[in-house]
Amino acid sequence: MRAATLILLTLSLSACSLVYPAYPIEAEVVGGTYSRSILESDGYWVITKPFDSYSFYFTLRKTDTADPALDNQWFWLTPESSGYDVSLNQRQARFGEMLVLNVKNKPGQPPPPTGQRGVVVLVSFTEKGKGKTRSIRFVVNDLSARR
Repeated sequence: MRAATLILLTLSLSACSLVYPAYPIEAEVVGGTYSRSILESDGYWVITKPFDSYSFYFTLRKTDTADPALDNQWFWLTPESSGYDVSLNQRQARFGEMLVLNVKNKPGQPPPPTGQRGVVVLVSFTEKGKGKTRSIRFVVNDLSARR
């Protein structure tokens, strides 16, 4: 049975105070439908994907507003979840590389309650020439209970 999964890609930049921030990175989920939300200034991206496995395949891609210096940039990725065991196939990536986010129930435990089904992938990078680290959070909210 395929349950729909809603993936909210919540992008929060620590040093940004503009009304319409320019986000340099997007995540493109393989097999998902990408759409920007109405509230673009809030930095939310919504992807709906059928959940038929424990793995989400995605790539990072550069937005139109990104600095060309990001083309050869390494990004550091950290998966986090209070309710699931999560892992990534790699911890560093560049634009266009296929990444796999694995999400499983914790061993011997039932699926977490609704409020603990979120998974975060923190993507960090250092801006060249500025020496400043920026972080973007991609939040995956699972709307179904894993069995």
